Amino acid sequence: MVSPLAGSVLIESPDGSLAYTVLVRSQSQLALQNGAQPFINDALAKIAQTAFQQGEGFQPAQWQAIPGGIKMDWTGSLTIASKSQPVSGTILVRQLPTDVGMILIAATQTGAEQVPSAISALVDSLQPS
Repeated sequence: MVSPLAGSVLIESPDGSLAYTVLVRSQSQLALQNGAQPFINDALAKIAQTAFQQGEGFQPAQWQAIPGGIKMDWTGSLTIASKSQPVSGTILVRQLPTDVGMILIAATQTGAEQVPSAISALVDSLQPS
């Protein structure tokens, strides 16, 4: 299922246990933080944390370097009909020629085992157009 989400879209598995969203931030908008230099991995992590910090209980873990960017696990919660449930996942971040691309993968406890497969399927989609 595809749903609008704050200027992006949320792509969700039929049972709702796994979902992902893609965000792109213009490097020119982020340049105030970094000048004309390539972003170092710590800066990519900060960009992702800033982009997703409004999520319920969002808690990022330490980032790990991947080719061309970083991977950062996270935890949080999801409230539906006044019931809160834990969610977790991974954020993939890559610096592109003119943008910073981010994919947030989210899973409920039921879908958590699918996150590594989702990462493998999506990581190479963060490429320059």
